[in-house]
Amino acid sequence: MEASHPARHPRRRPQLPGLPEGSRRWDERVYHPAPDGQLRSLAQLWTSGHAPAYLAGVIAFVRLLGAPPVSGSLRLAWNDSTSMRAALAGE
Repeated sequence: MEASHPARHPRRRPQLPGLPEGSRRWDERVYHPAPDGQLRSLAQLWTSGHAPAYLAGVIAFVRLLGAPPVSGSLRLAWNDSTSMRAALAGE
């Protein structure tokens, strides 16, 4: 069984150790207005400690698009469609 890469594990959030405590994860560096109007980090707004289910699904989908087998296939498909459009435009 192949071990998964820690940075790609869906439940783990990559950290940047060079940053100060409280700003190492992306959800600590992204801000949104709280109900009281004050800007708060997403980590503070997500009281459960993780993103809401719908947003976690979107994040997982974006990560999937960046995975090597998928991203390579998408790149190939987009390159082919660009070439096709260029060829059709030249006729």
